[in-house]
Amino acid sequence: MSIHVSYELTAEEEYRGVRRAYRRRFAVVRACCAVLVACGIVLLVTGGQPALGVVLVVVAPLLAFWQSFVTRLGVARHRAEYPGPLTITFKDSGCAFTTGNFRQPFSWSRFTRITDDRDHLYLYARGELPVAVPKSEFHPYELGELLRVLRSRPNYRPPRRPS
Repeated sequence: MSIHVSYELTAEEEYRGVRRAYRRRFAVVRACCAVLVACGIVLLVTGGQPALGVVLVVVAPLLAFWQSFVTRLGVARHRAEYPGPLTITFKDSGCAFTTGNFRQPFSWSRFTRITDDRDHLYLYARGELPVAVPKSEFHPYELGELLRVLRSRPNYRPPRRPS
């Protein structure tokens, strides 16, 4: 197997792809923030510790905002470090990311998780932002062959929701 795909996403498209890849992480942080706000409101209403209640009501939404801000900052740094279109070469042994003068090969074992949804293929490498590859960039035959190979890998995780 040797499949090449080349694409360029806008900053917003890349952010949405990373956010989709981190869907569970964002949901957990939002849920924790909601619990903190609820605890803060209870403290304010009961008069138990109003100062702590105010802190919780103010800080929890800031934490939720901070998560989005840090993710956007990571995407901006990544785009500044690796500008231009991204070309990915998929082979049986792994894949290689190429952009500008930079080329980084990855063996399949370096990915902590590989998954997909209806629109994207997600590659999670250790210490890197997840890469969201739009499925629309592949020819149908190539996508089918690639998914067949990826689904045989031990680090492939099927999507929780039907595609």
